Amino acid sequence: MRSPTSKREGVLLIGLGGLGAAAAATLAAGGISRLGLADPDEVDLSNLQRQTLYRTEDVGKSKVDAARYRLLKRHPRLKTALIPRSLRTPEEIAGAALP
Repeated sequence: MRSPTSKREGVLLIGLGGLGAAAAATLAAGGISRLGLADPDEVDLSNLQRQTLYRTEDVGKSKVDAARYRLLKRHPRLKTALIPRSLRTPEEIAGAALP
């Protein structure tokens, strides 16, 4: 089985809540080179206890922007595609571009 750290491979994360934010941080730390980040929401103060990627200063910012900022601080070579909307259908998911 090939490692997902190839420069040609990437992951699209749909939802950057508790599980998605943790997955993004773990994938970036594991060496994935491309991440698509999809979420229509903004960071809310009530998110911070379970969405550890975000900080107090992220409250009110879009989750995709805040996640990208936090991930790139730790992993500057990471390429990201931001999708600040919901992806609900197979066609929308298939059409989501990775960087």
